Amino acid sequence: MKLLLFSHLCSQSHITGAEKLLLFMVQELRSDHECVMVVPNEGVLSKEASLRGIRVIVMYYPLLLSTYQPGPWLFGDLQRLLQEDAYRTLASLLLAEEPDAVLANTCVNALPAAAAKTLGIPVAWMITETMMENEYIHLSVDLIDRYSDWIIGISRSTLRFFQHEKLGPKLCTLFPSWRMDELNTATWPSHRINKRTEWGVGEQEQVVGYVSSDIYPNKGLEHFIQMSLAIGNAMEHVHFFIIGKPTDLGYYGYCLQLIEQSGFASRFHISPFEQHIEGFYPALDVAVIPSLLNEGFGMTALEGMVFAKPVVAYRSGGLEEILTMTGNAAFLAEKGNTNELISKVHRLLENPQLRKEVGERNGEEAQRVFGIVPYRARLKEWFLAMKTHQKAPASVLQTMNSTELHDPSSLLICGQGPTVYLLHSGVRYPIPSESRFKALGYSFDRVFTLPDDKLDHFDQGQPIAGLEEHAKVSKKHKRRSSRKRRRTVIKKKKRPLRKKFIKTKKSTRISKRVSTKVRSRISVKRRAG
Repeated sequence: MKLLLFSHLCSQSHITGAEKLLLFMVQELRSDHECVMVVPNEGVLSKEASLRGIRVIVMYYPLLLSTYQPGPWLFGDLQRLLQEDAYRTLASLLLAEEPDAVLANTCVNALPAAAAKTLGIPVAWMITETMMENEYIHLSVDLIDRYSDWIIGISRSTLRFFQHEKLGPKLCTLFPSWRMDELNTATWPSHRINKRTEWGVGEQEQVVGYVSSDIYPNKGLEHFIQMSLAIGNAMEHVHFFIIGKPTDLGYYGYCLQLIEQSGFASRFHISPFEQHIEGFYPALDVAVIPSLLNEGFGMTALEGMVFAKPVVAYRSGGLEEILTMTGNAAFLAEKGNTNELISKVHRLLENPQLRKEVGERNGEEAQRVFGIVPYRARLKEWFLAMKTHQKAPASVLQTMNSTELHDPSSLLICGQGPTVYLLHSGVRYPIPSESRFKALGYSFDRVFTLPDDKLDHFDQGQPIAGLEEHAKVSKKHKRRSSRKRRRTVIKKKKRPLRKKFIKTKKSTRISKRVSTKVRSRISVKRRAG
């Protein structure tokens, strides 16, 4: 089976959690399937994939960012993106590669899903974030439903808004995992010593760590620093480690200023992004994730557990799931409550035995709940469902409805013959004449020319001419009905004026008839004279 997997981005400086999960999935699938990763530009992800022997295609495609925080403009934003050349380029790629299925990673990666769905290619849409809840969230759900065959969530939190009866068969939860052999467990003790030596931290001192691929306000660095200031004042032997790439420099500068004013800035150790997590996690004693976002999952929390560290986190989306499922509910603080965060971290720091027990249990529970064995079982279950997905053979010619006719994701195609087709959801609908083609507002430079054997892959539907005539008749009927309603309103509201107008009109007609008779008589007399 051939799969094309589309990443939403490919950062040039670091690798995000969503990119990391996609790379991991490809590694798991490629032993039995042909997997091709598609990225919008060169970056860390494409390099890592290439180093592992994964074929990578670099092709730009824009993101539909309003899917994450929707508004009434969502489908308008989508329509504008579908008019860009990038959409046609994606369609060309899919026609050339002929994958058996496509996977679009993250909720904002709409164009690959739309192109594949239009071509009749099965689509798995992986949701790695918890979308922002507002009055328009149903629009995002409708859009993702329209262009997908399966919706894969990396946690129950990411699928929160998709819990509808009609979407049930589409949904699948696939928790992230990791490969233990890639973490080089034998090197952990030496990494702990080396990193602590680099920081100037002794073995009898404790280190509390904050890890985030991107640092911006909702990732809670300020809350971590507030916690650190309280604990640092009370416990002189505790150091604090911050790792991540700042994406909001103003906010990051403010946080650094808080550290400088603390009076013990030397106990804070700040590092940019580090690609190999085994190089720094062993050096920590407690990991803290104070995210103010409803996280899609919270990979840093799971990573802390994999390295047998106690983890304290805010009750935020997927973080709550991870800690609850591994028996760590006691170490969840209410979102934004720094006092509760301080209390839970302090409890672990002052009790070495508790810290050791919780860390060891976390290592075991992380393997049991999220390890490679349960991951492969979940992946296999979903993949079997995907492999058995068969397009139902068309027993009769399908008819395109008006919604499909005006769907901006539809494509124009033709073979070696003169007929042009409108392609929608893998069905080609003939446009019977050039006049009809122009009446629909299409342009011949937007038509894909395919070999006849590729054209024949698509089922053929009914010609769309009759549908357009029906639309015109319906529109005409609506105009007539509208005029009739307007006349009724006028009669009801302006009855006295209407009567006067009719009387005046009648008298005018009479005067016209009289003047005509007079002119006729004058004409007869003149001829007689």
